[in-house]
Amino acid sequence: MLCNERNNRRNILALLIMYFVSTMCTLLYECRLLGKVASVEASEYNGEQELKIEAVEYNGEPETKGEVVENSLNGGQEVMNIVLLGIDSRGFSGNIRSDSIIIVSLDRKNNNIKLTSIMRDTYVHIPGRDMEKLGHAYAYGGSKLAMETINKNFDMDIENFITIDFTGFEKVIDAIGGIEIELSPDEASYLNVDDCGKQLLDGEKALEYSRIRMMGNGDYERTERQRRVLVEVFKKIIAMNAIKYPKLLNIFLPLVKTNISRVQALSLATETIKSGIKNVEQFRIPADGYAEDKKINRTFYVVPNTMEDNIMLLKDFIYGNPCEANQSQPHSPPVITALSVAPRPTWFPCYAASQVCKISINVRILRDLSQLLSYL
Repeated sequence: MLCNERNNRRNILALLIMYFVSTMCTLLYECRLLGKVASVEASEYNGEQELKIEAVEYNGEPETKGEVVENSLNGGQEVMNIVLLGIDSRGFSGNIRSDSIIIVSLDRKNNNIKLTSIMRDTYVHIPGRDMEKLGHAYAYGGSKLAMETINKNFDMDIENFITIDFTGFEKVIDAIGGIEIELSPDEASYLNVDDCGKQLLDGEKALEYSRIRMMGNGDYERTERQRRVLVEVFKKIIAMNAIKYPKLLNIFLPLVKTNISRVQALSLATETIKSGIKNVEQFRIPADGYAEDKKINRTFYVVPNTMEDNIMLLKDFIYGNPCEANQSQPHSPPVITALSVAPRPTWFPCYAASQVCKISINVRILRDLSQLLSYL
């Protein structure tokens, strides 16, 4: 009889151990996906590139490595801003500049996403240096200095960035099955695509499309293409079945460098998906009529007429504040794109919370196992 009781206990213990191991393996795999967010390391650059881009030490501080900080992601503010930097290279090392600079704003109050391009050739003051192109700030001090330059020149307080290179961009587009873009005859010819009109572009063609600048209105129209691509990415992801998101996370996270922590990234993704985003609005700074193209010391710049007017226009677009800028100069109104949101499975908003529950359950299982072992 005693032998049978002991065997039963061992069988129960074996089952509990099997359950514990399986749940822990699942949890560790999910944590590993989050752990693939590329950490950001301090960068130093040497050599020359166009305007003698030299190595500098920016306040002696390395870029952060995703630690949790009290910032706009945690503060519950109505509008959350992130700087999205697309760098002009395949890889994150070397003398590289930000090819695309977009402020992504999540308007929690109105359930909208707002995209504001800032011209890479904008004539600004880079902290620790002089008046130069905004796109050069990344080469001097990485994502941190690029963000600092935007904050100081445009009176913003953005604390978070996401940086992606050419290779990462292409892989993101391919992972969602490409994007549909309406091509003009000239754009179709440039991309070596058979027909104009709406075309499905893979990652390579989407990158080529985003970088077209030798046609139309040059770099101004180029920023429109970049925002158009980003809108189509949002539309494709939001319309997806949420069951596909874990696989997408596994692909996306290793492709970017960011100072957003792993926990924040999961929380932000969950919040954005379940919030019912309705529209994506687009704008550009400097705004039409508020800057002019100039050559200074034989170098081309986009020179704002006044920074104050452009700051007011930027804040009016992002925050919806009354704009006190000089309205005698008309500027292009924001472009608004409606998003079609697919129904979400009821489990998805609770995904993050379930991970915490798993940890709690596994701790209790460990405690029960220790108690059982004391009887054997």
